[in-house]
Amino acid sequence: MVHAFFSSYKAKVFVSAGIGAGQHNFTGPTGLAISKSGGLMYFSGPDDGTISKALTNRFNEAGLFVSSNVGESEGLAVDKNGNLYSANFGVGGVGNTIQKITPGGSVSTFVDSTLISGPIGLVFDKNGNLYCANNDGSKNTIAKITPSGSVSTFATGLNSPYGLAFDKNDNLYCANRGGNNIVKITPSGSKTDFATDITTPQYLAFDTSSKLYCGTADDKLFRISPNGNKIELTITGAALDNVMGLAFDKRGDLYAANKDDKTIVKIPTGRSLTKTLTTLQRVQKLVKNQLTIGALNKDKLDALKAQYAGSVNVTNYLNGISLQDF
Repeated sequence: MVHAFFSSYKAKVFVSAGIGAGQHNFTGPTGLAISKSGGLMYFSGPDDGTISKALTNRFNEAGLFVSSNVGESEGLAVDKNGNLYSANFGVGGVGNTIQKITPGGSVSTFVDSTLISGPIGLVFDKNGNLYCANNDGSKNTIAKITPSGSVSTFATGLNSPYGLAFDKNDNLYCANRGGNNIVKITPSGSKTDFATDITTPQYLAFDTSSKLYCGTADDKLFRISPNGNKIELTITGAALDNVMGLAFDKRGDLYAANKDDKTIVKIPTGRSLTKTLTTLQRVQKLVKNQLTIGALNKDKLDALKAQYAGSVNVTNYLNGISLQDF
C-alpha cells in the first residue's frame, strides 16, 4: 500500500464557544474524546465544570452534555459500550476521581482512590483496562484500572505526565510534559524515551498508520514515526492555542482542543490522505496498463504530468518514470 503524508494542513474551526445556533458557551476545551464509531465527540470545560458533545460531521453545533458532578474535568475516554470517563483534576467535591457517564448523561463515581491524584490523561487498552496519568507532583505516575474498578500503579518515575495513547502492539505512550519528551512504556512496564526535545508535550493520538501526533502547550503539532523521528506540522487556516486534547474521527481527520482561545479545530489529515492515495493509485494503475500494452509514450506521459500538476505525489511518481527502462 502506498502512504502519502503532508507537512502542512489547512485547518478549520470546528466549534467555537458561543458561536452557532444553540451552541453551549463552553470554557477552555480540554480532554477531547471521540466515540468508537467516530461520529460523536466529547470535550470538557474544566473552568465551569461541564462536558459538551458534538457530531463530527456538523460544524458549530456543540451542545451541553452534563453540567454536574464532573468538576474540573481534564481528560476523557470512551469505552466500547459508549460510556464516557472523565478525569477530575480539581480538589474537593469530585476532585481526584474518575467519573463514569452513560450515553444518557447519568454520572457516577467510577474510581475514588489514593492512587489517583491530579488525573489528566485517560486511555483504554484493548482489554478494557483504563489508564490514568497522575499529574500531581507527589505522584507522577500512571495508574491502571480494571473494568471492575480495581486500581494499581502501572508506571512511576515520570515528570508531569499528561496525555496517553496506545499503539497497535499494546505499548503505552505518555506525554512527559515536565521532561519535554514522550515516553514509551511496554506492556511489562519498561520505560524508554521515544521522542525528545518536544517542549511541553500535552496530548497524544495515533492515526491508523501508526503515526503518533503530539500537541503542545506552545501551540505546536508534531507527527512522529514509529522509529521516533518527528516533524513539526504547519497548520494554516485556524491557529493552535495551547493544545489540550487530540482525537481522530472515523475519516482519519484530526481534532485539536485549543484551551486558550476556546475553539476546537479540525485538521483534514484523513481526507487529504484518502484523496491523494486514490488519485495516485488511479494514475499508477493507468500507467501500468499502458505499459503492459506498450502504449505509453512521451506525449502521453507529458499529458499526465500536465493533468495532475497540482498533486505533488503524482508528479513525483510520474517524474520517476523513464521510458528507456521499458
